[in-house]
Amino acid sequence: KTSTPHCANRAMSITRKKGTGGRRSAKSVSEDGQFEIERVDPGCSSYRRHFFGQSHCNYVFFTSAVGPVVVSIKQELGEADSKSPWVPHIERVIIRSKDVDVRCAFVVSCTELSVYGHIEDAEKLEEEVVQGTALPDLHGLGGAKVSETVRKLLSDVAPALQIDNFAKIIDPAAPGLLLKFDESELLLSSKVKFGVLFCKHGQTTEKEMYNNERGSPAFEEFLALLGDEVVLKNHKGFMAGLPDSFDGAFKDPTSVYTEWCGMEIMFHVSTLMQFDPTDPQKIQRKRHIGNDIATIVFIDEGDEGGEETQFDPAGFMSHFLHVFIVVRVKGACSPNTRYTVSVHTKPGTIVPAFGPDAGPEFSKGPRFRNFLLTKLLNAQNAALRTPFFQKLSRRTRKQQFKELITGGAFSFKLKFDVHFPESGSTAAIVRPPNGTPIVNIVKALDIPKCKSVIVTIGGAANMGPEVERKLTEFFSGGIAAAASGDSGCVIITGGTKTGVMNLMGEGIQAIKKAGKGKIPLLLGVVANDKIYYPGKDKPGEGDNFAELEPHHSHFVLVDADDWGGETQTMMGIASLLAWSTVPFGEYSKIAPKAITVLSNGGKISLKEAWFSVQAGLPLVVLKGSGRLADEICRHIENKTPVEEIEDSQLRDILRLGKIEIFELGTSYKELKKLLLTQFKDKTRKAKVDDNSAITGIAEQDCNVQ
Repeated sequence: KTSTPHCANRAMSITRKKGTGGRRSAKSVSEDGQFEIERVDPGCSSYRRHFFGQSHCNYVFFTSAVGPVVVSIKQELGEADSKSPWVPHIERVIIRSKDVDVRCAFVVSCTELSVYGHIEDAEKLEEEVVQGTALPDLHGLGGAKVSETVRKLLSDVAPALQIDNFAKIIDPAAPGLLLKFDESELLLSSKVKFGVLFCKHGQTTEKEMYNNERGSPAFEEFLALLGDEVVLKNHKGFMAGLPDSFDGAFKDPTSVYTEWCGMEIMFHVSTLMQFDPTDPQKIQRKRHIGNDIATIVFIDEGDEGGEETQFDPAGFMSHFLHVFIVVRVKGACSPNTRYTVSVHTKPGTIVPAFGPDAGPEFSKGPRFRNFLLTKLLNAQNAALRTPFFQKLSRRTRKQQFKELITGGAFSFKLKFDVHFPESGSTAAIVRPPNGTPIVNIVKALDIPKCKSVIVTIGGAANMGPEVERKLTEFFSGGIAAAASGDSGCVIITGGTKTGVMNLMGEGIQAIKKAGKGKIPLLLGVVANDKIYYPGKDKPGEGDNFAELEPHHSHFVLVDADDWGGETQTMMGIASLLAWSTVPFGEYSKIAPKAITVLSNGGKISLKEAWFSVQAGLPLVVLKGSGRLADEICRHIENKTPVEEIEDSQLRDILRLGKIEIFELGTSYKELKKLLLTQFKDKTRKAKVDDNSAITGIAEQDCNVQ
């Protein structure tokens, strides 16, 4: 449901105008203006009507509440008041997310704001009116001012989104993708299809109706009322999935088609579809009509006497058919042809009420045609509000939004900068939606050619002062110094101002102050919901949250709500960068210029070390740093049989990993020497599983495990 707009300051006020209730979330009218087409969602067509092909701005907003949202903003000049020379601005805004519940299109001006949103309760209509001050001209402002004003607008009208940061979308393909996405849920589509079943007197089952090879004169008269019979092989309009040729007798298949109220309507007419006498189920007919949502059942009693044929929707097995419009004829093929209409719905399904209400009977003519087409459209739109179709709609929308947000027009723009006053530096931050391919994340980071990779993993729990002092030396004089001596080196960490990540940041800062060597790129990969930084408040109370380390040059904020949710993304990036240092086709001959360094560590570090080994990266373990690092060293030194180790990930590390133990008591200069040696070109013996280390890295998704 659309959240009620909210104003964060007294300059804006809110009034609410409730509708009269009833069945409509919005409405249109039929061709003759007599009947209302219900549940039309104008928010879905707002982009085409007010944005597409016109000057406007599109943004990706990163929110704590619902993840990424795509926002379109357009400014227009309002009408000048005769009493004042000032011409107000109007902001048109569309907000989209992966959830149907967060989608709205509205207009902001100094006098009025109208909100059209997805309303799940079909019996309720709400229109919101908000008054306030319009934004200054976005096109005439600098980048910082645009950021301030756009953020303020969204914070005023949608405070529940909890905006973190946003990035402007500049790809020229974006408007077309947004148009397609918005209109994919437009209930009043420009192309619709309905079924038409012919039923003889006394027929009560779908099998009997599907087996009617031909209709009757009364049925032909009714079809002529619905639309025109078209030869499908010559038809240039909407086909609704119908084939343009049939096997056997039907060489030139036809169907009934019409254009009405700006829509193309194709009817799946049972008697005009292929009839196979050897198929009692008539699959070719069922696969079309059975996948329609609303269908007409035309019952022709003919000259038969006796009781009226009773229609029972329980006789239809389709999951999709929800509404049956039953039409009966009287006085067929005469100047006094009349029709009666009744509505039946799928048993066990509550379809919301829909109009127009049927009278006792209709005479053949345009009024009955407009009534029937309006009734079919409203039936389909009402059925789409049932739980069955809502579930399908939510699943489809989430997939479409994922494709939209991770596509080329968006994925390379999900990037913004954060300035750290503490260090005086600015870091580039990429916040990819869940499901973004690793290769897209790396492209968005825009890292210069990577020549070597160092991954630092571990923790700092239960460390004494002496151990911490030695690790500080190792990270500054060993790891950072080695990286500065190898141009194009990328160091990857957990990114927070804690433990070894903080030591790594301080080590890079020491290299900067010394003014010696190349400054390596320092990349932190973190769980977004657990961190804070300048411009983003601490997500919650307690000590289970961490600040970003201010000396990193790049960050990837993974869509994860707990520590460890970022591990797969972190190691996927490390793997892709590591193997990019190897010439194409030489994976079995040349080792990647990459290494993972483990100090201390716990469960999350175990998972990271396991991923590192799976990617084929050597593992340097700092003995004496505590916990996981020392446990691995003990197993190696004691030659523990791997089958005696209970943890499967630890078993894999010891069985498959190329592990080198490095004593904390050794000089940090030796660690620097070890790392620089690893970065030298060298061949190696091929292993059976070498290529498996890189298989699918580029295709791997940023999925939280």
